[in-house]
Amino acid sequence: MRSRCQSPTCDELGSFGERRRGSLRGPWRRAALRKALGDRMAEDREEEMQALPRRLQLRRSRGWRLPAKTLKVDRSTLFGNPFLAADYGSERAVALFRAWVTGRCADVCLPPGAKRALARRRADMLRALPALRGKNLACWCPLPRRGEPDTCHAAVLLALANLGVATQCGRPRRRA
Repeated sequence: MRSRCQSPTCDELGSFGERRRGSLRGPWRRAALRKALGDRMAEDREEEMQALPRRLQLRRSRGWRLPAKTLKVDRSTLFGNPFLAADYGSERAVALFRAWVTGRCADVCLPPGAKRALARRRADMLRALPALRGKNLACWCPLPRRGEPDTCHAAVLLALANLGVATQCGRPRRRA
């Protein structure tokens, strides 16, 4: 009996309606099918990831690994957002991060010591920003739904690193 699915993987494992002797059934069959299809899907995913850098969400689920050509940019790294979403709200924190990275962050009320530390950190980050070019970036922020704006500092870093804006932001400004 020919299986309903035309892929060779389904022919090897048997179709959902068939009960061939020796064929896998139930959750074992689904796991074997996922494993067989997973190899093909992983190759497709790799090709897709090489096309355009994108933002990924970090996970703590068992067995999850950071994909190839992906860098972690959460608070534990140099590229983390120093403006907490708990203090400012997520949209405002990302707007402050964007303004801070591009050198237009004068309206934030911070102690002078914190401003100096942020200025040093910004300089270090701008020097390291070219390393992000062409890489996927991973953060803990949830991914946006289709059609929604991406409110994560990693999206700002992706834009800066891949559009060449980082070199312009690192230059000192001339005062008129």
